[in-house]
Amino acid sequence: MFNEEIGEPLVEGITVEDLTVHIIYTEEGQSYFSFNRFHGGQTNTFYDPIAMILPAASVDSSFAASLVTTSLYFYDSSGQAFETILPTILESEMVEINRIISVYDEANQEIILLQQRLFYQLIEVILIITFSLLMLSLFIWAYYQTNSYQLNLKYLFGYSFWERHQTLILTTLFSNLIAGGFIIFILDAAPSAIWWFIGGAFLIDLMMTKLLSDYLSKKSVVQVLKGGVL
Repeated sequence: MFNEEIGEPLVEGITVEDLTVHIIYTEEGQSYFSFNRFHGGQTNTFYDPIAMILPAASVDSSFAASLVTTSLYFYDSSGQAFETILPTILESEMVEINRIISVYDEANQEIILLQQRLFYQLIEVILIITFSLLMLSLFIWAYYQTNSYQLNLKYLFGYSFWERHQTLILTTLFSNLIAGGFIIFILDAAPSAIWWFIGGAFLIDLMMTKLLSDYLSKKSVVQVLKGGVL
């Protein structure tokens, strides 16, 4: 019937009972969970896998043994999993199997590694944020020292924060956009978290600019009123 479906000539004299190859059809889009943490992506899931069934006579025993030691999973609730399969091991004379590994222990180890990685990344983020705030403070201080007289006069004449610090605010905004664009270029993706991070970083920079500029203005405005040169 397969030849008939693909338009090939039919083979006479062969019945279904004579066939040694059986094909099992499955629906498209089916997924299967894998206990092997090195396969199936982040969710350990295979989609539409292709299974090949080999007759026992054509499979070398060493090949089968290697699969048993790496790809055989079974459920056991006794707490003594190795003792459960030990009779089968002895009966099969597969002395290579002398221990088993718990899937849950492997998952636990992986969780521990992920927690450690998250902790180190958190420390890196804190250091980066601290360094960025320090650099921003130095940049604001240098900008203020260069333009202090003009900025203080605008402060005394009632200019708004935006009117006094347009250059500083736009510079900070563009630097955050450039940094975000660089991250997007490296990741080759633009997740929403990056835009939230850029927005949050810009708000922090804006608050730092506001606090430092107000502090420096109030500190030096007395000298401006007395006619001093800053």
